[in-house]
Amino acid sequence: MKPLMKKSILLTLAVIVTAVTVRAEVDVNVTSFGAVADGVTDDTAAVQAALDFAGTNSGGVVRFPAARIKLNGRVLVPDQVDLMGAGITATTILCGSAGSGIAFSDNLAHTPNPRRGRSGHFAVNGNSIALNPVSMGYQTACMFEHIKVSDAVDVGISVAEVQNSSYVGLQVFNSGNASLTIDKGSRTLGFYDCILSGAGSNGLVITQIGTNVNSGGPRCSKIHFSGGVIEGVANNGAAIRIEAGTDLLFDGMRLSGAGMRISRLAGQQVQRVSLRHLDIQAATN
Repeated sequence: MKPLMKKSILLTLAVIVTAVTVRAEVDVNVTSFGAVADGVTDDTAAVQAALDFAGTNSGGVVRFPAARIKLNGRVLVPDQVDLMGAGITATTILCGSAGSGIAFSDNLAHTPNPRRGRSGHFAVNGNSIALNPVSMGYQTACMFEHIKVSDAVDVGISVAEVQNSSYVGLQVFNSGNASLTIDKGSRTLGFYDCILSGAGSNGLVITQIGTNVNSGGPRCSKIHFSGGVIEGVANNGAAIRIEAGTDLLFDGMRLSGAGMRISRLAGQQVQRVSLRHLDIQAATN
């Protein structure tokens, strides 16, 4: 064999081996880890086992079946792990306690900026018992798509210290307090065609509570809402309540039954809020 050809073959093999060994993501279903998925049996331990397996094996995808899955506890989705359902009308997570639900963060020690790819295509029912069924925190470069949350006691979906991420087709119904909160210096976020309906206090709240751990910024910034609906806010609340933030854009949204309210927190600022093509209907406040 000619030396040049031999060298080329060896180089090709090296590239192939490198490509294979750099990352070997897993793709598993929670039923393979013992989830019964009958809507009655508590599947918290099985779901967490599947998530932990993926997290310790270079990440990957953990899948829910088309079924009803009971969680009496809160599962933590580790860094580099995506959580996917079989469809927003096919997979439903049923919460069984005040603290139950899904936390998209392994940040109990505030590890800087875990990264994740795409998660979604499932529904979470708070059963009027879970305080905050879905929380998303301390992440960057993520996409969450087609997640439906209903019947939370406090907040349907909370977002804190998230950067450079997108949210597509979120649906939140009948939260006791707010449908969606964005907090702690979250920045460069895009929300597209989301539906927030039936909040007990405010539909969307952009605020600054507590101290930022990783974001470095004093307040939420560069947050863009495009399309979507906020409706059915109760108790004289606001469809959009801004307590702190800068460079906020609301484009092509429909606000029904309530409008926007800026209520600046002490020591915070609200700057550069842009409104484009809003359809505000029957606002009473």
